[in-house]
Amino acid sequence: MRRRPTLLRVIRVAAGISLTEISEKTGIGLPRLGRIERRIIKPTADELKSIISALGPDAAEALGAARRLLRHPGILRAGSPDPQDPEAA
Repeated sequence: MRRRPTLLRVIRVAAGISLTEISEKTGIGLPRLGRIERRIIKPTADELKSIISALGPDAAEALGAARRLLRHPGILRAGSPDPQDPEAA
């Protein structure tokens, strides 16, 4: 059984930001970000603030997109079309 993606991953994908970009913006290493995203470890308060800041100023839009992604989790896989994207059809 596949686990549902974490909210952090959903918001990150909805915002169109890679883990590498978040790493560059926050200074948090890729391995640590990956473990945070997979809920293997918990971020510190400062890390969480940095990650949220790196996701961009329009968190409401990212959260709305995240909700759409949660309704269609298959689009989180590489190469899968977004059912909300008219150009993906």
